Amino acid sequence: MKTMAERNLTVHGSALSGGGVFHHVTIRGDATIRGDIECDRLKVFGAADMKGAVAARTFRLFGQANVDGPVQAEKMGVFGEVDIRGHARLGHLQLRGMAQVEGGIEADVIRGYGELSVSGSCEAESVALTGVVHIGQTLNAEQVELSLCFADSSVKEIGGADDFHHPQQKMERDSLVEPFFFFARRIGSGCD
Repeated sequence: MKTMAERNLTVHGSALSGGGVFHHVTIRGDATIRGDIECDRLKVFGAADMKGAVAARTFRLFGQANVDGPVQAEKMGVFGEVDIRGHARLGHLQLRGMAQVEGGIEADVIRGYGELSVSGSCEAESVALTGVVHIGQTLNAEQVELSLCFADSSVKEIGGADDFHHPQQKMERDSLVEPFFFFARRIGSGCD
């Protein structure tokens, strides 16, 4: 990512803004941003509706955000709910809530609690999630640890896992990708 501009975008309350290149973007309240955003740090405390791509070194969400475009971030923390209508390219995703991606995810590390729903494929070095997982295509990671709780989860395929754990779950084989590496569909609801 190129050097960010020195100007900041700060919203307190409710506002409508255009996109642009910023150093820091901070939203405390409710904001609609029309256009692509590129920044060093994006923090949302409340609600944000972003009509364009987001590129940030750090993206922290405490509340709710809709992004109508792809997201690129070195670190993304979701403490609430995010809906990404595009591809997500992330270094580290920390999830404490719900993330829905209408596209695919590429990440180094995905960790968290809550619900992750991806319509495409999910590729990462390491995935450790507790809660609900829906992957429309392939979950491809070297390390996979899923603790599926509270509702049914589904993944079309899991591939590439050197280390795959699904502790204390009743599982049913769904598809075999490589010998000994398969994903199983959860039977029943809730954690044991």
